[in-house]
Amino acid sequence: MWARLIPILLLDRSFRLVKTVRFGERTYVGDPFNVIRLFNEKEVDEICLLDIDATADGRAPDVGFVTELASECFMPLAYGGGVESLQMSESLIKSGVEKLVIGNNAPNGQFIGEMARHFGSQAVVASVDVARQGRGLEVRTLNGQPVVLGDPYEYAHRLTDAGVGEILLNDIDRDGPVKDTIWKLYPACPPP
Repeated sequence: MWARLIPILLLDRSFRLVKTVRFGERTYVGDPFNVIRLFNEKEVDEICLLDIDATADGRAPDVGFVTELASECFMPLAYGGGVESLQMSESLIKSGVEKLVIGNNAPNGQFIGEMARHFGSQAVVASVDVARQGRGLEVRTLNGQPVVLGDPYEYAHRLTDAGVGEILLNDIDRDGPVKDTIWKLYPACPPP
């Protein structure tokens, strides 16, 4: 089996990389330029950069900042956060971004279709956040807020039908301390 290594870097409103726990508590992990240089040395297959505050802050992507990051990146770069128009998408593609990650605006099938027609489905990624609800899973948006979009399987099919080429699936319940979370989910298998 062939595997690809695609680190997902979370950028906060201060343009710092952070690690989150269940999409909440944040810990500073480094400067984005230094981290991208490190992944250049490790020869990862792709990098996905998500500005996790852009949509909540109502701010568009900082294209100048993204352009500088893209110039440091030796592998394909996917970007998400605040992407709400075709014009903004074009600016990001011109800055060196190869894939656009759409989260909050993904339910807008018309926007997704427009992006897929303009850039091709391979350039459109939907970020789908899921959380456990009872015995099942539900799709959420805006950093895991309880705006429920339905069943993940049906939602993913709607997105691919609209033109999405890839889906970035985020498990809110396992975000952050994965080892501790797995142990809580499966107590018969204690952590090492």
